[in-house]
Amino acid sequence: MVFSRNHALGANKVFTLKSIMFLLVSLTVSLSVSAQNSILDNRDLDSLVLAIATPIYNLHHEEALRQLDILANRIPDHPIVDMLYAMNILWETIPDPQPDNFPDIEKHLFQCISKAEQILETDEDNPEAVFFQLMAHGLLAQYYHEQGTTFKAVGEAKRAYNAVIAGFTLKEEYIEFYFSTGLYNYYREKYPELHPVYKPFVWIFRSGNIAEGLNQLHYASQRTILSKVESAWYLAYIYLRYEAKPTKAYDLLSPLVSRYPRNFYFHTLLLEALMSLEKFEEAAGSVNYLMSSEKWFYKMNGLTYKGLLEEKQNNNPTLAKEYYLRAITLGEMHKNEGMHAKSLAYAGLARVSDRENDIDMAKIYFKKAAKLAQTEAIREEAATYLKSH
Repeated sequence: MVFSRNHALGANKVFTLKSIMFLLVSLTVSLSVSAQNSILDNRDLDSLVLAIATPIYNLHHEEALRQLDILANRIPDHPIVDMLYAMNILWETIPDPQPDNFPDIEKHLFQCISKAEQILETDEDNPEAVFFQLMAHGLLAQYYHEQGTTFKAVGEAKRAYNAVIAGFTLKEEYIEFYFSTGLYNYYREKYPELHPVYKPFVWIFRSGNIAEGLNQLHYASQRTILSKVESAWYLAYIYLRYEAKPTKAYDLLSPLVSRYPRNFYFHTLLLEALMSLEKFEEAAGSVNYLMSSEKWFYKMNGLTYKGLLEEKQNNNPTLAKEYYLRAITLGEMHKNEGMHAKSLAYAGLARVSDRENDIDMAKIYFKKAAKLAQTEAIREEAATYLKSH
């Protein structure tokens, strides 16, 4: 997932973890239950499960817990209960899950796996149980990766990988697998494209297809039930970071922010699209909302985008510089995170320095922006300036 941290691993460990896990650590926030062939046959229960997703995404976590307790009393042996408990904790703590939260997350994920295994003991082909195994193992892989416990992470990733592959044949029967299948198809090809060092090794994994993966994620964002939201924002993230299609990202993110206006992360992604499309007036509300956050990641993004508004919309480089510097100062306390916002802020500082005829500082800032860049646009802007100066 976008919030994962990098750990210093040995070469063999890097290969094992990243080559097996390049998709699976992306499966860190998925709320999924099928619309058909579900072991949740009761319509009232289906409605309750769906209703729980809204307070989770909208950051009303106490309300989500209240409804989860009701669901747990109704279906105590269903794996979705513990999955939703874990997801509620994760969305509450994103982008900075604290170590104190991990034991509760781990407990719920183990219980989710155990309940799924109990179902599979009597119905070994149950696609819903396989899907919950996939989600739980994928989340555990992310959790152990965050903790630096590499061998545990690899073990969970291998288990999740097996479920991902099973999903290729199960997706027609259980359409939620379009989400995991689409992610795998896309990242199986995109990851080695972005990181060529891994190209000699990924042949051992089932081949993917970028175009097919995008189509499957689009289908999941339209047709699935609870994985609809996950599919939408993952697809939007892909369009922003890898495909340079901000209009498509905007079309996915604008409805999400309208439906879940309290979700800081959705606002962050929407702002990325809005700035790329120069929809400055529409961006102002999200900028102010991010700046109001008590979490450094969102506040830093808000400060960065406020700087962009001052620079691009209001033509006020002096005030823009102030916001960019505040964003950088806040981000310095978190060295390996928030790279995209930092790169935007450094690029903004470079442009302001150039306007001030301070070419040396502009070059320094563009070099920093290029080093942290998460998009080709920033890399190209920095490269063009440095080449001509």
